[in-house]
Amino acid sequence: IRTSFFEEKARACQAIGAIAAATGVHFLPYLEKSVKILLALVTYLHAGVREQATLALSDMVAVLHQALPPAADAANGAAPQTCQLIDVVVPKLLKNVQGDESEDVVGAALETCGIVLKTVGPAATQK
Repeated sequence: IRTSFFEEKARACQAIGAIAAATGVHFLPYLEKSVKILLALVTYLHAGVREQATLALSDMVAVLHQALPPAADAANGAAPQTCQLIDVVVPKLLKNVQGDESEDVVGAALETCGIVLKTVGPAATQK
């Protein structure tokens, strides 16, 4: 079943995350579109694609948090845009933890949640 197509798609997700992590704030112009694509792929039919899209989302959160540090008087420790992204990403990840049949996808979702918590801190749990 067109395995190479799915593997290529999974590698593309992995590349998006790696490019975002490597370029940091310079990735911001591409962040919104990349997040939309990755969020759609978190529910893709192929487990490898779901796994890599899930892992790449942690890089998106990290880039935004790095680019928009919280204000000195911020109560939750993250910029509002970062909190908005977390509010979209984490529920998708938790849905995969509860309902995905692939252990790799569930593991990736838990790993990504852990990375988001480590990167952003308590602000990731505010909602």
